[in-house]
Amino acid sequence: MGAQVGSGMAYLEREGIVHRDLAARNVLIGEGINVKIADFGLARVMKEEVYERQSDGKLPIKWTAPEAMTHNKYTSKSDVWSYGILLHEIITHGDPPYAGRVKTKTYIN
Repeated sequence: MGAQVGSGMAYLEREGIVHRDLAARNVLIGEGINVKIADFGLARVMKEEVYERQSDGKLPIKWTAPEAMTHNKYTSKSDVWSYGILLHEIITHGDPPYAGRVKTKTYIN
């Protein structure tokens, strides 16, 4: 499953798209463990190397890269951070990342 998600995210990067909300909750699994990345509500087409978030709002802190949270800057590398957290979710069969360390689910900027 992780390899399929990685392949899908590599495709998005080649197409110049940053997902910004990659997590197990946004991955669909079909017959034969066919994996599809879903929920493109926060996805953006990259016109530059960096996408800078324009609006304030809630962020899923456990899946958001530090530079995205503190500087509102998203790149394909911030999606790689989220991919690492997704791999944690797969390996632990759905255990939440940073269990017992992060008290809140969202960060309001």
